[in-house]
Amino acid sequence: LPWLVLGLCIMSCALGCWGFVGFFKDSHTSSKLPTFVSVLGLTLCLMSLLVIPLDIMNINNQGTWGDYHANAQMIKYIYYCCHGALLIVGFVFIPFAYFYYEEERLEDEPSDRIATALKYTVMCVVCLILVVATALILGFTANTKAENMADWAKHIIEATDGGEKAIQFMMGIMALLGLFGWWLYAGFGMAYLPISLCKSAFSEDENRAGLEAELSMVQEEIRQIESKNLLTGAQLSRQEKTQMNRLQQQKQALEQQLRLFARGRGDSVTKCFDALAPVLTVLGVVVALAVLVIALSMILSALDCAIHPQQCTGSIVMKAHFPNPLDTLLVLSSHAACLDNVILLGLILVVFCAALAGISRIGIWFFWLQLYKLRRSRTPPQGLLLTCLILMFIAISFSVSIVMAAPHYIAFGRQTKTANGEIADCTMEDACVANVCEHCRLSQLASVVNLVALAFPPFGMVYYWSQWLFISVLLCSTVICLFKTMPSVLDQWDSDDDDDSPRSPLLAVGVRASPSPSRPGLRPSPWG
Repeated sequence: LPWLVLGLCIMSCALGCWGFVGFFKDSHTSSKLPTFVSVLGLTLCLMSLLVIPLDIMNINNQGTWGDYHANAQMIKYIYYCCHGALLIVGFVFIPFAYFYYEEERLEDEPSDRIATALKYTVMCVVCLILVVATALILGFTANTKAENMADWAKHIIEATDGGEKAIQFMMGIMALLGLFGWWLYAGFGMAYLPISLCKSAFSEDENRAGLEAELSMVQEEIRQIESKNLLTGAQLSRQEKTQMNRLQQQKQALEQQLRLFARGRGDSVTKCFDALAPVLTVLGVVVALAVLVIALSMILSALDCAIHPQQCTGSIVMKAHFPNPLDTLLVLSSHAACLDNVILLGLILVVFCAALAGISRIGIWFFWLQLYKLRRSRTPPQGLLLTCLILMFIAISFSVSIVMAAPHYIAFGRQTKTANGEIADCTMEDACVANVCEHCRLSQLASVVNLVALAFPPFGMVYYWSQWLFISVLLCSTVICLFKTMPSVLDQWDSDDDDDSPRSPLLAVGVRASPSPSRPGLRPSPWG
């Protein structure tokens, strides 16, 4: 039954990803290859996260859900296959689809576009190889037991255990690559999503009232200047002409914004969100509570390691000294039928949607240049591909972060041990991965993350300090979102929406881009 549920969840995720891509992709362009690659990458991304509840279920129900060891091996191979597939999609499929579409021209032959896309794809693979080589050098420097670089590399990539060390090593690198997206987009999105949901019912009316008030002020200034001219009969001075031109331009801009606002308010999607405003407010409160629990758990876990460094090895908490709310919630709910799995799935969806909300609000940037922004029916294929790539690496980083946020539950589930005739919680000192052990068995996710942190100490230290950076971004973003006016439907319309000329953010830096005609967009989601 659990495998059947997992299969149904994966099929549902695939349909959801297809709907997401169809919702945002540019309706004026035919982009079958980028659409397929985006759906594939997002599905693999969610699949790698959906295995986590299944992993915990296996250690919680030893002996009652089939053969434990067979299930553990299967789950471990699913982890490896998902992350290996994500690596291939991220460094082969997405670059190929991106540059194939980027170089598409009606006058170009398909073979020329394929050759150009392959050239850039090979460059991406070379970059990946350089990252791996750099990590190997750093690992050799940190590992004092290795006599030479060759011994350290052999230790990492040796196939005596079926190549598991190499796979674990690559998973660690992918988690490192996703940390920036985890800090920026997930950290901001987890603050932005609940606040935007709670305030979505009021922000539109406030924005419209503000526009109308500003338009009234501009019209009053214009009327005063015209009245003064009529009374005196004199010509307008140069200063008054300049001021009048400025006010007229401001008036036209405000009137255009109000027209676009009225057009957006007439959209069926907008009407649907207006009808669901109370539900969205309740959902925002629930998401806020989930974010609060996650953030508090991460803070307590990080403080535990900071105060008791002898009980921590990098990102591994050997023995917890502080109560962890997320751990407590999941362990207590595990005694009810699958309630902990439902809560864990909910937290995974909250983080995924928060990261998506962060990307939607912030956009995709290259230093100071904004490349793409998610907009309904107007996002170019390249923007969808980059969004998919960011979410893939964020998902891998989240797999590491959840181990630190709920160290006991993710590692042992609800398992306990008997010490001096009393029942106590399992700790990492009691962890056992051997087949002969019957208690305190590690989950496959915790086993992989801990082995990577132990085999490569810099990984563990980076994971630990990234936890503090994520918390800092989350707290700062919360303050900003609380005191900043929420975006309205106007943010989904550009001032040049009525212009059908092609535009691409890459044109700003002279990069050749395929035409993507702009059109008036419709309101996508409550988070803008």
